[in-house]
Amino acid sequence: METKLIQIAEKAKDSPQLVFHSLAHLMDKVCLERSFRKLRPGAATGIDNRSYSDYEQDLSANIHDLHQRLKSGRYKAPDIRRAWIPKGDGEGQRPLGISVLV
Repeated sequence: METKLIQIAEKAKDSPQLVFHSLAHLMDKVCLERSFRKLRPGAATGIDNRSYSDYEQDLSANIHDLHQRLKSGRYKAPDIRRAWIPKGDGEGQRPLGISVLV
């Protein structure tokens, strides 16, 4: 799985005009769990206020549900929580989008 995703990333980089309509068929449960494990456990929560440890408590069921929604086309990207953080130069702020765990 990892190799397919790397190949897709390389193809997207080499051909910016290329349009991908769906990558869900490449994501199996192992890929989704591996992606979850790469998240920072202490990261800020999204608009649903659900933490890494909350999602992890029933990880198998959560991954199964997400996988089913991806396969069936029912998955809809959730809204993000917007936060404003100071720019590095001290001049103003920049937006930061904080996603939810779905």
